Amino acid sequence: MPMYEKGSVRAEPRSKQQERMKKIMKKFLSSLLALTMILSLVIVPANATGGTDIGTGTGTGTGTSAATGSATLSITGATGKGGHAKVGDTLTFALTNPVVNDSSVKVISKNINPDSVTWKVDSAENNGSYEVTTADAGKTLTVSYTAEIDYTKEDGLYNQGTGSVRISGSKSVTVDAAETISYTVNGEVSVSAEPDTGIKSGDTVKFTVNTDKLFCKKISSNNPDHGDDLTEGTDYTLSYAWTVNGKSVSDKTASIRVKLTTDKASEKQTVSCKVSATFKDDPTYKSNSLSAPITVTVTNDKVNADAEFAAAIKQVTFNGRTYGISGPVYYLANEHNNLDKMTAVAPKGFTVTKTEYDESTKKLTVTGKKTEGNIDVTAEFKLSCTQVAPTVTINKPSSLTGSTVYVGSSYTFTPSFAESLYGSTSGVTYEWTVKGTDVKTSNSGNNYTVTPGKAGKITITLTATDRGNEEYKATLGLNVVANPYSAHATGKTEFTINTNETLNLATSSAPALYKDYGTSSEEKIAKNVTLKWESSDKTVATVTSNGVVKGLKSGTATITATLTYERKDYTVEYKVRVSALDCKLDSVENGATVGYTRNDLMSAAEEAIYAFDRTRVDVTDVTVVLPSGTSYGTFYDDEDCGRNDKVTGSYSMDSGDELYFKSENGYVGSDVKVTLNVKTRSDGDYSVTAVIPVTMRKGEFESQVTGSDKTYKVTVPSGYEAYWVLSTSKEPAASEYDGSWATKTAGKYTSKSLYSFSTSNLKDGEGKLYIVAIDDKGIAYSGVIELKANAYTIKYSVVAGESVTFDQKRFESFMEDYADDNIKTSKGDYFEFDYVKFDSLPNSTREGVLYEGKDKIKTSTEVENLDKVTFESVAKAKDTIKVPFTLYAKQYDKNDKVIDKKVSMTGVVEISVVKEDIVFEVGVNSAVKLGSDKFIDFLRDSDKSYKKADLDYVTFDVGKNSAITSYFNGTGALYRYYNGNTGINSTVSAKDEFYYNPKTSSKHYDLDDVTYVTSKFAKVGDIVYIPFTAYGTKSGQKAEGTLAIKVKQTMNFVDVHTYDYFYDSVQWAVNLDITKGTSTTTFSPKQGCTRAQIVTFLWRAANSPAPRSSTSKFTDVYATAHADYMKAINWATEQGITTGTGNGKFSPDATCTRAQIVTFLYRFKSNPAVYGSLNFSDVNKTEHAAFYNAILWAVNNKITTGYGNGIFDPNGTCNRGDAVTFLYRALA
Repeated sequence: MPMYEKGSVRAEPRSKQQERMKKIMKKFLSSLLALTMILSLVIVPANATGGTDIGTGTGTGTGTSAATGSATLSITGATGKGGHAKVGDTLTFALTNPVVNDSSVKVISKNINPDSVTWKVDSAENNGSYEVTTADAGKTLTVSYTAEIDYTKEDGLYNQGTGSVRISGSKSVTVDAAETISYTVNGEVSVSAEPDTGIKSGDTVKFTVNTDKLFCKKISSNNPDHGDDLTEGTDYTLSYAWTVNGKSVSDKTASIRVKLTTDKASEKQTVSCKVSATFKDDPTYKSNSLSAPITVTVTNDKVNADAEFAAAIKQVTFNGRTYGISGPVYYLANEHNNLDKMTAVAPKGFTVTKTEYDESTKKLTVTGKKTEGNIDVTAEFKLSCTQVAPTVTINKPSSLTGSTVYVGSSYTFTPSFAESLYGSTSGVTYEWTVKGTDVKTSNSGNNYTVTPGKAGKITITLTATDRGNEEYKATLGLNVVANPYSAHATGKTEFTINTNETLNLATSSAPALYKDYGTSSEEKIAKNVTLKWESSDKTVATVTSNGVVKGLKSGTATITATLTYERKDYTVEYKVRVSALDCKLDSVENGATVGYTRNDLMSAAEEAIYAFDRTRVDVTDVTVVLPSGTSYGTFYDDEDCGRNDKVTGSYSMDSGDELYFKSENGYVGSDVKVTLNVKTRSDGDYSVTAVIPVTMRKGEFESQVTGSDKTYKVTVPSGYEAYWVLSTSKEPAASEYDGSWATKTAGKYTSKSLYSFSTSNLKDGEGKLYIVAIDDKGIAYSGVIELKANAYTIKYSVVAGESVTFDQKRFESFMEDYADDNIKTSKGDYFEFDYVKFDSLPNSTREGVLYEGKDKIKTSTEVENLDKVTFESVAKAKDTIKVPFTLYAKQYDKNDKVIDKKVSMTGVVEISVVKEDIVFEVGVNSAVKLGSDKFIDFLRDSDKSYKKADLDYVTFDVGKNSAITSYFNGTGALYRYYNGNTGINSTVSAKDEFYYNPKTSSKHYDLDDVTYVTSKFAKVGDIVYIPFTAYGTKSGQKAEGTLAIKVKQTMNFVDVHTYDYFYDSVQWAVNLDITKGTSTTTFSPKQGCTRAQIVTFLWRAANSPAPRSSTSKFTDVYATAHADYMKAINWATEQGITTGTGNGKFSPDATCTRAQIVTFLYRFKSNPAVYGSLNFSDVNKTEHAAFYNAILWAVNNKITTGYGNGIFDPNGTCNRGDAVTFLYRALA
C-alpha cells in the first residue's frame, strides 16, 4: 500500500465515504467528550488544596489550530502548619498532570519533557530542590518554572502527528519566622496572716502565700493565641520573695514568720509576697510574677498606755496645792528649791511612782504603772512655774487721802489680793477685824465699813485666806479725830405750809457748812461746796434744785439739803408740814362695806379744821356731798346696801343717820372723795374734803412653779382667776397697789399666759413675787408667792463641833434629777454613777474638814462611795457651808451600750451648821413638854452678867417650817398647849410670847405648856431645829439660841411590841412622862394597876398641877410612905375624880377595876352628858348606877368596847396595858 505524505487525500467510493463520515462523526463526538474531560481536569487542579498554581503554556502544534497546555506544580517538604515552610525544610518541586488543549486535533498522548523544565526560586535558578535558610524566615518564596509538553495527535482523518506546547507558571510558599517560646504566670495569689487581729508590738506573725489559683502556660510565637498548660513540679517550680513594709526578707518559702514591732500606739503594716516561676525547659527564662499584699494593725500597749496615762493626768500637787498639769504652778520664793518635789496626781487606773521636773526645759516627766496589765508608763508635759508673792491690800475709800478719819463718819474699805498661789483670786475669802474703842462695823460682801465713835487710834486688820487655807494679813492704822465740819441751817428747820403754797428754804433758812476750830468761833465754808435738795415724800411736798418747796397734800415731808465738801456729805433736814382742809376717813377693803355715823363725820371735820388753821371749832351739822357717777363704789343709807338704799347728791345727816360706802370689787386707791359741808356753833361754815381709802385685801398664795432649772412658769394661785406681778425684789410702794384690778388687762397673767422667770432672777435659788390676784368675783388681793428653783443641792445639818456622814443614795438621786432636767436622752437611756470630785473644800480653820474614811479629801480625790465621806465641823463653825462638787457618770442606751463614758454634773452640798443649845428627845407619834428650866439655864449661861437673871418670856422663830407648824405635813408641830386633843389653831406663831410667870392675858401663854408633838409620819433620826429668843426681866437681857427636837426610839421595853394593841398607848404615855414603866426595860402590861397608879397617871396627864392641900385626906395615905402619889390623890379628890373607898380610906394599893378607871376618866372629863344605853349583860342601870354612865360614856367615845359577847367585866382587874390604853383613847 502506498504511503501518503502529510496533507495528501485519496478518493473513495460514495458508500465508503458515507461509512467513513459516520466514523468521523463518532470520533468527533468522542473527541468532544474527551475535550470536555480535559477541560474538567484543567479546572480541578487550579482549585486543588495545597495552594499550587497552574502553569499555563502556549505553543503551536501540528494540528489545524494552536494548542495550549498546563501542568500541576506541586511543592513538597514544607513542615509548617497551613502549608508554610519552616527554616531548615527542603522543598522539592514537581510538575505533574500535563494537559494539552488543541481544538483542531485529537491529542492521543502527552508528557512533560523533563529536559525542558527549568526552575527558579524567586529570581534564582534552581534544580527543583530548595533548602529553606534563616535568610528566608518570614518571607514568601516564589517558585516559577518553564517546560514543554510533548504530545501526539490525530486529526479527523485519523492522521497522527506530534506536537509540543510550552508552559510556564509559579507558586508562592510562605516561610514562617523563626519560632520563639515564652512562658506566663497567670491567675492570682493571696497572703494570709495568723493571727490577723490583736497583734501587739513584738508579736511573731505567720504569713502564708496561697497559690491555689496560680497557673503557668508555655506559648509559641507561631501560635500566640494558644498556650500549653504546665504542671507545677513537672514543668516548673515556684519561688517567693517577701517584703515587710517595703523591705525584703531573707526567707524565700511560701510561709514565713515575722516579728512585728511599732513605736506608735497603733500602726498599719503591710507584708507582701511576689511569686515567680522557673521553667524546666528554659530555666533562665524570666517570666512575669504575681504579687499579693496583706495589711495588719499592730498596737503597742506601752505607747497606748503612755498616751492614756498622759491624757488622764490632769493635775499636779506642790506643797499641798493642786494645779493643772500644764500649769502654771505658782510658788513662793522660799519654795523655789523644792520644785523638784512636785507630784503628779495619779489618775484612776494608774499609779504614779516618780515625778521629775526640769526647770531649764520646763519639762515634767511622770512615770508610773497602769493597774490593768501592770504596764510601765511615762508621760511628758510642758509645765511652767511662776514665782509669786501673794499680797493682800486694804484699799481706802477715795474720800480718805491720809490716815485721819473723823468721829461719826463712815468709811468703806475694800480688799484686793494679788498673786494668788492658785492663779485666781476667786477662791480668796476675807475676814475683817478692827481694834479700837467704840467702833461700829458692817460688812457688805467683801467690803468693810467702819464708823468710829470716839477719838483715838484704831487698827483695821484684813485677813485673806486663799483656797488652800493660806492666810495673809494687812493692817491699816487710822487716827480718829473729831469731825471739824458740820452743817446746819441759818434759820429754823420746821415749817408749816398749806397745799399749793411755796416755801424758799434757800432764802428763809439756807443750809451752810461750818468748820469748828475748837473755840467759840467757827468758819462758814463758802467755796467748793455743792448743794442738792431732796423730798422724802414727793406726794406731800416737792422741792426744786434751788430749794423751793411746794405743798401738795396734807402730811409731813422731810426736805434734806446735802452739802458736799471735799468728797464728804453733810446734811441738814427740814421738817415741812403741809396742811389742807381735808381728812381721811376709815378705810375699806375692795369689795367690802364701811359705815360712818353722823358723829364720825363731824369729828373728822373738826380735826381737819384744827389741823388746817389750828382753830378749835364745834361742828353742829354736816351735809355730805357725794360724787356722782363714781366707778369706785356706791353710797347707801342702810347697812343692807339694798337697791332702794342708794344715796346720791347732797345727803343731809340727822342724829342717828349713817352713811355706808360699798367699794367696787377690784378697786384700790384714794380717789373716793366726799365733801363735808359743816356748820359750826360760832366759827362759820367750812367745806372739808373727806377721803375714803380703799385698800387691798391680803391674800395667802400657794402657786406651783413648773419648769426646768433654766426657765420656770408660775401658775395661777388656787382659787384665783388671774394675777399681776408688781415686784420681784422688794415690797411695792402703797401707790403701786392702786387701780381698778377687776378691769385691768395690762400685765395680766392667766392660765393661758403665765409669768416666767429664770434662775438668774433668783438669789441662792430663791426669790419672791409680790403680786395682786383677783378671784372669780373680781376682788383683788395682794401677797407674795415664794419662788424656788431646782437647786441642785444636797443638804445636811451638823452641830458645830460634831460630824455628819454623807449618803451615797442622795448623790445618785441628784444624778437622776440633774440628768432629767439637763441632759438630752432617748427612751431607755440610763446613767451609772462613777465618782464625785469636790471642786473646793471647806476652810479647815473656820469650817471643818472632809474625810473619806480616815483620809482628808483633796480636790483631786475621786470619791466612789459617798457613804464613806464625813464632814467634821470645827466648834466655831457657823451659818451654811457650801461645798461645790462635780459628779461623773456613764451614760448608756437601752441596749447597755456606752453613749458617753464621762458625763459631768455640777451641784452643791449645803451643810447648815446649828448649835443645839437646848435638846429634847421625843418618840414617833408622841409629845414632849418643853418646860422652863432649860430656858432659865440657857439665859443665865449666855452672858456672864446674866448669872442671876430671871426669865421673863421666850419667843420661837417658827417661820414657815412645816416641820414646826404643820402636824400633818411635817415631822410634827410646836403647840402653845397640848392636852391630847388640841386643834391646829393652837400651834405656835412667831409673834407668841411664852412667859415664865404668865399674866391673865390672851397674849400671855405659859412656857410650861409648850409641847412639841410628833406625827406618825415622823422618822427616828429626824431633827427639828427651832430658833428661839429668851428675854430676861431686866431691860436689855436677851439671848438667842436653837432648840433641837430629836426624834428617837424612846421606848425600849422588851415586853411591848409593835403588834400589841397597847403599843401606841404605852409610847404616848412614856413620852409624856405619864409613866416610865416598871423598870428601864419592862413595862409589865399584864400586871394589875393600883388605884394610886391610875390617879397618878391622870394627874401627870393634866401636867401635874399642885393640889390646894398638901395634907392627906385619907387615913391610909401617908406623906412619907406614899410621897410618890399623895399629891395626885389629893388633886384627884379636890377635882371630884375620886372620893375614896369609904370610911376615910382611899385603898391606894388595891387593884383598880375596869369600872373604876372609866369612872375616874369620866369624872376627869367633868361628867359629860351621855346618850343611849349599854348592851352589856353584866352591867345594868339599877345595880350599877355608880358607874353606869361612865361606862356608857366610854363606849360612846370608843374608849372601850368590852370583851365581846356582851361582857364588860366591871369588877375585873384593870392591868397596866388596859390602863394606858383607856387614858390614850380618852386624852390623846
